Amino acid sequence: MPPTEQSPTWLKVKDSSQKTYKKGLKQLFQEDPHRAHSFTFKEPFALVDISKQLIDKELLNAALDFAQEHRIDSLFKQVYHGSIFNKTESRAVLHTALRAGKNKTIMVQDESVIDKIDEVKKNIELFSDGIRQGIIQGYSGKPFKDIVNIGIGGSDLGPHMVCDALRHFSQKNLNIHFVSNVDPTHISDTLSACNPETTLFIIASKTFTTEETLANAHAAKAWFLQSGGKDVSKHFVALSTNYEATAEFGIHPDRVFVFWDWIGGRFSLWSAIGLSIAISIGYDGFCKLLDGAFYMDMHMYNTPLKDNIPVILALIDIINTNCYSIATQAILPYDEYLRLFPSFLQQMLMESNGKYITKGGNHVQWQTSPIVWGQPGTDSQHSFFQLLHQGTQIVNAELIICAQTHNPIADMHERLIANCFAQSAALMLGKS
Repeated sequence: MPPTEQSPTWLKVKDSSQKTYKKGLKQLFQEDPHRAHSFTFKEPFALVDISKQLIDKELLNAALDFAQEHRIDSLFKQVYHGSIFNKTESRAVLHTALRAGKNKTIMVQDESVIDKIDEVKKNIELFSDGIRQGIIQGYSGKPFKDIVNIGIGGSDLGPHMVCDALRHFSQKNLNIHFVSNVDPTHISDTLSACNPETTLFIIASKTFTTEETLANAHAAKAWFLQSGGKDVSKHFVALSTNYEATAEFGIHPDRVFVFWDWIGGRFSLWSAIGLSIAISIGYDGFCKLLDGAFYMDMHMYNTPLKDNIPVILALIDIINTNCYSIATQAILPYDEYLRLFPSFLQQMLMESNGKYITKGGNHVQWQTSPIVWGQPGTDSQHSFFQLLHQGTQIVNAELIICAQTHNPIADMHERLIANCFAQSAALMLGKS
């Protein structure tokens, strides 16, 4: 296949994008009275409106041809079934297997990964249920009240984001804390609210050698012992593959929850790294989270490219960054529960795509990712929206809102929705 910048389908995308850019959004809406309908995708889980992105049918079709030429659908299926995609480390990329059903057959090096995953899930279920029911207790026989997850990167951002997003469903007598920063203030402030008798520590590190995580883990252990704590093995568990190092730390082998080298850190919240999630919302809730992810995997796997929401959103990112030189992408959730979602996506997109060498060993000749940032929408309206509306930078702004609220107060949710839609319209119409 020719390099992307020389591909006939890519040249067609570039050509079509220049025509679309000259028209602008206002003209695109004037030319197509049904644009809002024809560029909105409805699924049981979401309504995705891309009508305010700078695309038209010709450009979208050209981009879909480009995706087809690069076999995006078949490549995803290869990933899903365990092909070695990380060539430099000879690894599969199989976070999708974590949420697949028991009836699936996914093999890596002639071994069923589903059987391995199911075994860990059973351990997560027993342990999380034991914590939530007060059966598993600390050294003094008291149930746990505070759960401190110590990790960094994907071992922190993923479960932290999900626990925050789903805290409406959390068990109210359990406090879930997350510590990642090697700045001692982070661990000190967290522990100041904890009692060693009723605090459980989850140390999340695949190799159990991550410098920042181990520094905080040793600080937590020192605090526990200096505060009168006894029997480290009752208060510390590990999410790791390094049994020797975890045992040296004082963690019993039965309290080590494994995951595998075919799970990247930023895709790990659906693995044992999600133990804090299972403790927070219950194992049944954790399974529902896996089911939702599996539903999206199947949407990606089975849906034709022209209706495939992840593919279309990815193509829009490619067009924005490479055709329109839009370098940044603002993720703006109009929902307090999703306040950490921009940070999660920031890692997901920028760590995954932050590369400058192709698989063939050549320098990349195109932009691989936008710079992702953002925060909750209504707060943003009174801070950086000034730049979005009147500044000189062009920013791709993606606004997210939940159709229903778990916390109805008067007409506040309706006001929130109105803010979201009004900002969307103002950003489109305000300045050409």
